[in-house]
Amino acid sequence: MSRPGRSTRTVVVCLFSVAALAVAAVAVITLTRQPATGVVARDAAVGSTAEPVAAVYLQLENHDAEPRTLVGATCDCGVKVTLHLTEHEAGLSKMVDTVGIRIDPGGTVVLHPGGSHLMLMGLEQPLAEGEQLDLELTFDGSRPVHVQVPVVALASLAERVPDPDDGSN
Repeated sequence: MSRPGRSTRTVVVCLFSVAALAVAAVAVITLTRQPATGVVARDAAVGSTAEPVAAVYLQLENHDAEPRTLVGATCDCGVKVTLHLTEHEAGLSKMVDTVGIRIDPGGTVVLHPGGSHLMLMGLEQPLAEGEQLDLELTFDGSRPVHVQVPVVALASLAERVPDPDDGSN
């Protein structure tokens, strides 16, 4: 006849072994799961300003097999958000409203100074460096994307201007 303590110890060891295998299985599933889907927003920023308008810059990555189009945005600051493209003609640049910014499947679109951007219109309070805005981006055929946008020194946005010689304008 075996001692009662030994039988209990064997059951406990078995339970711990099963638990360890379950944790390992979850880790393997997590590491091998499918890549992200939908649109991902990265590297958002808006410059500090006391003006009633400000431009938001960010990077949009489309992880879907279909093209996605950014068709709108809302801001927790309660102002109107418009989508702008920058057109270059005869050496001059001008901002124009647009109804959408297309992101090809597997593609990335960078909204940057001198290029496409989101325009906050009608700000009633200054945007101070260190604050944060919350935007919700709306896409056709994809779920909305929430973006936290830090307010940065206006001068730091100059680092986001692409080099005209690298073709990424």
